[in-house]
Amino acid sequence: LRQDARLSQLLLATSGSEPLTLAAERSYYLHVIAGDLQLSLPDGNQQLQAGDGIYLSAVAATVAAQASGTAVRALWFDLPAA
Repeated sequence: LRQDARLSQLLLATSGSEPLTLAAERSYYLHVIAGDLQLSLPDGNQQLQAGDGIYLSAVAATVAAQASGTAVRALWFDLPAA
C-alpha cells in the first residue's frame, strides 16, 4: 500500500483475546474472515461472525477483541480519518 494505512491480521485461539488501541485521529475497519468475535466497545459489546465487518472512527480507546468459542481470523485496517 502506498497510503497512510496499515493492514494487520488478527488471529485468536478459541478463548483468546487481544487489545486494539484506537486513536481519535484515525479510522479503523475490522473484517472477520472466520470464527465468532466479540468486541468490547466504549458504548457496549458488539458480536461479529464470519463475513461481518465494523467501521470505527473518532474514538480514542482501547477495545478488547475476544474469540467467542471458535478460533478467529480477521483483518484489521488502520486508516486515515475520513
